[in-house]
Order: sequence, then C-alpha cells, then structure tokens
Amino acid sequence: MMILPVNGTIVPTELFPRWLELIAKLAPTTLGIGAVRRILVDGDSLADLWGTGTLGWLVLHTVLLAAAGWAAYQWQVGRALRDGRLGP
Repeated sequence: MMILPVNGTIVPTELFPRWLELIAKLAPTTLGIGAVRRILVDGDSLADLWGTGTLGWLVLHTVLLAAAGWAAYQWQVGRALRDGRLGP
C-alpha cells in the first residue's frame, strides 16, 4: 500500500515533481502501471507499446525479477537442506 502513491497508480508520474518522478521510476511496478495507463486511458495498443519499447522493457523486467526470485528460492532451499532445517 505504501508504493501505490509513488508508482503512478493514483496519479501519473508525469505530474510529480522531478525529484519524486526519478524516485518513482525506481519502483518495479511503475513500468507496468505506465503501460496499463497507456492502454486504458490513452487508447494505445500492444503494438504501440512494443514499438516504443515499453512492452519489451516490461517483459525483460518481469523475466529478470522471476529469475532472481527463483535463484533466491533455490539458494534458501539449499541452505536449509545444508543446515538441516529442511528435511523429511
């Protein structure tokens, strides 16, 4: 809930002061919210988003976050098995 006012869900990030807009761009959900806003409000299509690179960045961002999450999960399972805290 704390990220909603900053990532562009309530107010578009273009209306933020410049310093807050730069901070909002660091939030991982800002790119997705911007893409959804362009489709629903501006009437852009997925082809438009792909043409501007927005959809490509969103797909890349999603793949990287999923890979990082999977790697962290595997690391923790291996650690738990090694320490004896996970077993039959």
